[in-house]
Amino acid sequence: MQPQQARETLHKHLLLLHRTAKPVAIQETVADSFHGGAAFKNDINFIPAGADSTCEWKEPLSFLRVELDPQTVKEIADKENLSSSLDLSYYLRNQDYKMQQLLLWLSEEVDQGNPQGKLYIDSVTNLIIYQILKQHNDSQSNFLGKDPGLEHLKIAMEYMQDHYAESITLDKLTRLSNLSSSHFINSFK
Repeated sequence: MQPQQARETLHKHLLLLHRTAKPVAIQETVADSFHGGAAFKNDINFIPAGADSTCEWKEPLSFLRVELDPQTVKEIADKENLSSSLDLSYYLRNQDYKMQQLLLWLSEEVDQGNPQGKLYIDSVTNLIIYQILKQHNDSQSNFLGKDPGLEHLKIAMEYMQDHYAESITLDKLTRLSNLSSSHFINSFK
């Protein structure tokens, strides 16, 4: 997709898998929260239904876009007894190999004209939804009683220790820690 700006209020949950081979500078605003940085190949964004979302990029960008019906997500959450804690929040530029593989399977099936049928598409879609619910449930459980910023900073600190001889950029550290650059910098003040 050529450089441009996309703006929308989402009526469905949105998953994006970045496919551009080289990093692309990108500015995203989701739910009134600004996130600048670079999108790398296989980064995954999740934006829940109802969120206002703006994204701007200046270089050609390729991505896979999957929209998920909120009612289907709720039904799967109910079946998995996760609906009581169902508070889906957005995440940007995550690396998740399982989700990446599921999205690629879905894309391949659609691109080939759905040769394996509706059951296959529905099954892969349900696995994608389950993975989203699991991620949200795990992140809520992991951060109960913890300061999430400290856990994220620990990841960055360990990376710096392991790679001290290399040139390490702020962008790399914020990607690893899953924090915005301003939040990351403010954590050291």
